[in-house]
Amino acid sequence: MRARAMGGWLTLAAVFFLVLSGCSRSDKYPMGESGGTLTIGTLSEPASLNPLRLSFTASSDIHEKLFLRLHNFDRDMNIVAGLAGSWKFSEDFRELTYQLRKDIKWSDGQPVTAEDVKYTFEMMRDPAVKYARAGALQFVDRVEVVNPQAVKFIFNKVYSDELFDKIGRASCRERV
Repeated sequence: MRARAMGGWLTLAAVFFLVLSGCSRSDKYPMGESGGTLTIGTLSEPASLNPLRLSFTASSDIHEKLFLRLHNFDRDMNIVAGLAGSWKFSEDFRELTYQLRKDIKWSDGQPVTAEDVKYTFEMMRDPAVKYARAGALQFVDRVEVVNPQAVKFIFNKVYSDELFDKIGRASCRERV
């Protein structure tokens, strides 16, 4: 009987230590090497790698990994830098100016510019493109290039989702 009770305590102690070891928190992941091949499992093959041809299906997962948003969300749902390093609202909240990060480049080494962001927005709004999420841009009146590293979104009204709507979507490139 005593051996049975001792075995129960040993089992309980082992389970306790296994659970405790699984509860350690590590915020750091080792950096990978540049280059190589990335393999991603999806439910279906994307119809296109062009983010403007994106549907509401699995292809959006791939686009999220290929193209940067102007801003992102961290795991605590805080808004953090993406393609833009910072952003600022005008006093009346009808304008939102993004300062683009200087360290972000296209695959050929050319910097991503405010012209690229403006071009993307114009393509999203172009009826001929048939962008699936164009309705989310209904309150954006226009986009202006402030300088090569700054782009301004001008809204036709103030609304609560200015940072959460689709203006934060991936950028495309006019020149190929």
